[in-house]
Amino acid sequence: MSVDGKGVPMITAAAVTLKATLGRGAKRQTKKEALVGVSSTVDPTPRSPEALAERLVDPEAARARRQREDTRDEAPRAQQLRRLASVVRTTQAVMERIRADAERRDPQHRTPVVVRLDGALGLWRLAPKLFKPWTRVTCVLDIMPVVGDLWSAANALFGAPSKAGQPWVQQQLTTLLRGRVGDVIGSWRPILTTRQLRKSVRETRTTVITCFHNHQRWMPYDVYLAAGLPVGTGVVESACGAVVKPRMAGEGQRWSLAGAEAMLAWRLLKKSHDHDLRDDWRFRARQGRARLSGRQPKYQPTARLRRVASLNSNRLRSRRIACSRSGSAESASAHTWGSTA
Repeated sequence: MSVDGKGVPMITAAAVTLKATLGRGAKRQTKKEALVGVSSTVDPTPRSPEALAERLVDPEAARARRQREDTRDEAPRAQQLRRLASVVRTTQAVMERIRADAERRDPQHRTPVVVRLDGALGLWRLAPKLFKPWTRVTCVLDIMPVVGDLWSAANALFGAPSKAGQPWVQQQLTTLLRGRVGDVIGSWRPILTTRQLRKSVRETRTTVITCFHNHQRWMPYDVYLAAGLPVGTGVVESACGAVVKPRMAGEGQRWSLAGAEAMLAWRLLKKSHDHDLRDDWRFRARQGRARLSGRQPKYQPTARLRRVASLNSNRLRSRRIACSRSGSAESASAHTWGSTA
């Protein structure tokens, strides 16, 4: 289960109601974050740290190696996807809906639950409380922001277009995936104190070290990979791209809160792999049409209108008869001309 967000452009009337802390000289916020959650089932797939690091840093080399060895991609595949999204609900409300879907899938709380989150500490405080009834709940820090932090440190140290950063990132990522987060932090700290580094390089490395230190308890990736658990939030990232971005973040599109919420509901219905949910929406649509049709008053035309309608129908019937007679006469004359010739 995963949670992420995607900005939705708002109309002016809705944008003025958005509350955000603006810095000095900052523009007013024009987008409202749509919170997207995904619930799915995954078959455990154990992987090695070296293979995953190569796949994340150098995917072309990983693809070529699989072709030489004639092996398939070992990434876990999400099944029975249920996507949830909202622009009016809070983060806790969206996660409660995800928990309700987990309750529907496993009422007895026997299946292990894996919650994949990014670096927002608020989500890490909220997730254990919501999934407390489950005895086996594992919170996994998304590996993609970790890879992004490593690339930021490499670009600051070697330069952005340098090729020397790729082997360094792959080596550091392999060490992290082996569960040795403390070794990476410990190898970086002496560099900050013993070497003459540029200010930008020092600030970038300090930021990355602080991030790794704050999330170290959620980064035992060696345990996750050995158990076959997914360590990335690619499912929710693809949900943001499939549900929100193509339909709601196009050029020139602006939404009200009610319109955005209604469109998200239909997009989720279309993109989810939940046939029960689709049947429920069809049932609700039929009930709504029946309710609206039942409220309409039955129209009773007056005697004069009925008489006018009967005259119009008689005139139309007489025109049809005349047209059919003229058509039969023309066919008969054509037949006579053909026989004469």
